[in-house]
Amino acid sequence: MGDHFSSFNNFGDASGLCVEGLAHNVRKRWRSCFAVLIATSTWSSSFPGGLVDRELTIFLFVIVVLVDSQERTSKKLSVFLLGQMTAILAQGSSDMGHIDHPAMNTEPDLVSSTQKQQYDRDGAIMMRNVLCESDYQDVMDDLQTRMQLLADREGVSFPKQGDLPRIGWLSECLQRLCQKDSRLQGVLYDAMSRSPAMHRMSSHTKLCEVVSGLMGPDFEVHARLILIMALPQAKWHLAGWHQDWYYNEGPQSTMTLWIPMHDVGIQGGALTVALGKHRNGLMGHCEEGDQTTKWHTIKQKHVDQFSDLVQVEAKAGDCLALHALAPHRAYVNMSSQVRFVLNFRYLDLRDPGYLESGWRVKQIDHARQALGRSSEPKVA
Repeated sequence: MGDHFSSFNNFGDASGLCVEGLAHNVRKRWRSCFAVLIATSTWSSSFPGGLVDRELTIFLFVIVVLVDSQERTSKKLSVFLLGQMTAILAQGSSDMGHIDHPAMNTEPDLVSSTQKQQYDRDGAIMMRNVLCESDYQDVMDDLQTRMQLLADREGVSFPKQGDLPRIGWLSECLQRLCQKDSRLQGVLYDAMSRSPAMHRMSSHTKLCEVVSGLMGPDFEVHARLILIMALPQAKWHLAGWHQDWYYNEGPQSTMTLWIPMHDVGIQGGALTVALGKHRNGLMGHCEEGDQTTKWHTIKQKHVDQFSDLVQVEAKAGDCLALHALAPHRAYVNMSSQVRFVLNFRYLDLRDPGYLESGWRVKQIDHARQALGRSSEPKVA
């Protein structure tokens, strides 16, 4: 604020201002000056961010004294000082957005210490109302664009949206595409993994706050960005009991965020999680005997020991955080609408083994072979 006062010496008639004259003015009008001093001091102490300080308080006091003077020089000086004060306040107002004042930071942390303890104990926690509806719009835009391009190529016409919610209309469009060719679901799955909107969404501020609060502040986003599109009654792409680490490796502390884009209940095929079993480490996985899903699943001898099972029902905006070793599974979508769920993974850069490897993950052949099976086996 000293810079605003430096031009005082350059003001023409001010150089002849007599200090004794100023003192005389104060003595004549001491009551009004005292009142102004008290008022400006009180105002300055209550102003947020320290914008008005002791210097400006004295500044205002001098202005009032000079404005009250009948001397021509003092009147000219008062006009100058008022202009300087206005400039200071204007500059201060423009900087208000950058003031880091403790009293202004009233928003609580997104993740509490209790939630962190629950996540560490159970290997899973539901964070409610993390996102809002508008946060999904970019992903919906990208999905709609890709679906329309495929529809134009395949000669598929989409219904009018009408009164349908957008996510419901996208469900209708996807089902029409898959009726034409079921492989188009896989095409969209891969395309959305490379979508700019998915990259932006995986780095959303609120999601990063959740990861930072539960896992730690230093992490990276897994390159595989997934938009799960579970068609009604479909089983081939349905994940049975599994641990995410089996398919991704990297740090065992890796976190998955499971984020429904609409309300998902039991009928829609919500997840079931075996709480606390992440502490048992990696479990053996194998192909299911009936070959109804492409996924390798946890061996039945381990599943039989699961006791604390929780079926997750979530609303749009909720976010389920899962430890990479937390056993979980999805169920068949028995509703009439596609289940759209964002699925992002976050890797802990501080993990000693991951750091030692140069933050690289080796080729995981068993997982690639399983997930690479893109279509259901033919029935003889």
